Amino acid sequence: MMSLINNAREVLPVREDEIIVPYFPEPNEMVWIAWEGQQKWLGLIDKVVSQEMTARVYFYIQSLSDCQLYVREARGTVASNTVHWNIIIDKASGYWDRPGWGPAE
Repeated sequence: MMSLINNAREVLPVREDEIIVPYFPEPNEMVWIAWEGQQKWLGLIDKVVSQEMTARVYFYIQSLSDCQLYVREARGTVASNTVHWNIIIDKASGYWDRPGWGPAE
């Protein structure tokens, strides 16, 4: 594991919440995305365009038959959305369980 420290900073960070760690999304990662205000959406990253700092994602919603699972919101290539990296809040922890994805508790 590598750390990046700004040596021009007058005071080095003391607490974890003062350290900024850059995040670079990767294909096949599940992530939480801030969308339309305070709403959080779960998305699967399909493609990353580093030069534009964007990712193509497919959104997942809670399954109607099993509220513990998330299933893809829509099918087909038109179901994808392009999002900027700055609205990706966090990597989502969980597991794949047919026919969907279950978040870690």
